[in-house]
Amino acid sequence: MIKSSIINVSEIQGKTRIDAEYYHPTYLKNENILSEYRHGCYELNQVLKNNRSITGGATPLGAEYLKEGKIKFIRVQNVMQNYFDLSAIVYINENIHNGLLKRSQLKQNDVLLTITGVSYGKSATVPTSMGEANINQHSVKIVLNEQLILPYFLSTFLNCKYGKYQNDRKITGLSRPGLVYSELRRLIIPKVEQTFQREIQSLVITANQFLEKSKQLYNQCEEILYKKVGLHNYPLSHTLTYTTNFSNCKKNMRIDAAYYQPKYVNMLRNLKQNAEFCLWNIKEIGDLSKPLRYGTSQKLTYVESGVPFLRITDVKDYDFDPKELCYISNEEAAMVSYAKVKEGDLVISRSGTLGLTVPISNELSGSVFGSYFIRIRPKIEIDRAYLALYLNSLLGRIQVEQNSTGAIQTNLTIPAIENIKILIPEDEFQRKISLLLQESKILRNNAKGMLEDAKIRVEKEIGTNFSNTRNWTN
Repeated sequence: MIKSSIINVSEIQGKTRIDAEYYHPTYLKNENILSEYRHGCYELNQVLKNNRSITGGATPLGAEYLKEGKIKFIRVQNVMQNYFDLSAIVYINENIHNGLLKRSQLKQNDVLLTITGVSYGKSATVPTSMGEANINQHSVKIVLNEQLILPYFLSTFLNCKYGKYQNDRKITGLSRPGLVYSELRRLIIPKVEQTFQREIQSLVITANQFLEKSKQLYNQCEEILYKKVGLHNYPLSHTLTYTTNFSNCKKNMRIDAAYYQPKYVNMLRNLKQNAEFCLWNIKEIGDLSKPLRYGTSQKLTYVESGVPFLRITDVKDYDFDPKELCYISNEEAAMVSYAKVKEGDLVISRSGTLGLTVPISNELSGSVFGSYFIRIRPKIEIDRAYLALYLNSLLGRIQVEQNSTGAIQTNLTIPAIENIKILIPEDEFQRKISLLLQESKILRNNAKGMLEDAKIRVEKEIGTNFSNTRNWTN
């Protein structure tokens, strides 16, 4: 049913917007609740440290991102709701950081807000652990007068519905939506008591500490694996010139030069040598798994509830984020039953972020997966958590890189994945890795729960403490 609202001409006088969406009842209700908060409100402009305290970055023309370095370059894909995902972080050189992008250098307690693209409106506060960092033009940093508003409270508020509805209302543009600085400065911020702000800030900081500990445990698992097989600090330098034999081309059915990069050849040689040294088996995925399966490419209709449809964009921290999942009807799911997963399966991405591997939990059993994934269904006894870690680690990534095809848009095929070699350690080693990964996941889930709780508490504080007595309904 079409929902409509009627406003008077007098209500849009002085406004710069006449588009109907701007006056949607949800946004009008949100503005009224905030403006009538019992302790009053600020505009964001009033709680800034100074007039230059909203600053955007830039993408340096012609500059190349570095895979390693000192200065982190934060992009929109790194900014989550009240935390940072640095799994795909890139770096910039110090000359750019201290020159062209000097104004957008990040410091502890700066609040970041993404302002363009489909991921606009996500906010997180810069922690001490971030180190030196900078941002591009798709985010802004906000520096606050902390006597009025605490940074972690502001980022939580911007992520909750009362902040999100304001940004949704102020967004402009169709193909590339964006928020403009003048509108950001007019965001309404409730004058919440400092005691409550400190409670929210403490909760979010603790959650981020849990996330950091979770990441440390995950990294520990990788380090244990690398040291065990003698690949700790393995060099990955790119060789400009090298040769191979025609017999190798015939055997591998590959004549592209990149396939025979020495870093690939040497890695596989070391894998085999260390498997013998550790007395571990080494098998290809094609031998470990039942027939691999591509996901569905059929056009499906999303519904509010039903069967989860798994997409690459839903993967966060090597797991599917339940808040990001889309759903399809049971009827459509039955039509593509060949693309269903069950507990114990793994899905590996074949396009975009190549080789990203996620084990399927009991909660996602019966979900449908899209064509950007390939399903692996192990048929022999191997710990699924260990297998996922292996494929996501250097040991798997280097083989994925070697076996990928395509120039502009690289891809993985089922035969390519079947050729990936897996070291299979003794059961005790697999259990050790699995238990650490389980502990890491518990910490991560607890942290995500705390962040959600912080957001809910802010919404409850605002939603139950405004002075207007009108009976607002959705």
